[in-house]
Amino acid sequence: MDSPKHVVKDEPRKSLFVLMAASLFFTLIGLVVLIFGSPDREPIIGQAGTLSLVIGALGFVLYVIARRHEGKARKNARKGEGKHV
Repeated sequence: MDSPKHVVKDEPRKSLFVLMAASLFFTLIGLVVLIFGSPDREPIIGQAGTLSLVIGALGFVLYVIARRHEGKARKNARKGEGKHV
């Protein structure tokens, strides 16, 4: 069994990887639907592709925000390490 410190340290990275992979998947699916779907026959196909692209873009935005937050938290933790007496 992993130590609690190890789990807490590595778990956010795994979650961010899953978020990045899911947003990449949604973006690719959206592009495929928009490129190869025929909006002349079914207009809902274009809407589904656009929605999938928007979800993928939002996932990327959340990923970037979380990475920035993680980096700032790591810097603050390093600054606080040397202050303990």
